[in-house]
Amino acid sequence: MSYNNVGNIYKAMGEGNKALEFFEKSLKVRQDLVSKEPQRSDFRVDLAISCWNMFNICPGEDEIKWLTQAKNILQPMREAGLLHAQLEQLWGYVKEALEKRGASV
Repeated sequence: MSYNNVGNIYKAMGEGNKALEFFEKSLKVRQDLVSKEPQRSDFRVDLAISCWNMFNICPGEDEIKWLTQAKNILQPMREAGLLHAQLEQLWGYVKEALEKRGASV
């Protein structure tokens, strides 16, 4: 089971601090994977998912930071016409969340 999945379980149980702990671990692993193999779109989408999870668990001033990081990962892939099962759905979530907060997309 991945750190991300464990984080989702803790989040569903209402254990935000434990969820954050596992989402941070997942984020680190995914950052390392992207740095080692930046051409892998699946690794980049997974990293954007980690940013989305951090946004969801860290409300407040960090919201825009995590949304912007997710956007910066996803946008170049969309513009390049890359296809990925989760890319468009996640892009829609990120875009909507940024727009609700008055941030540019």
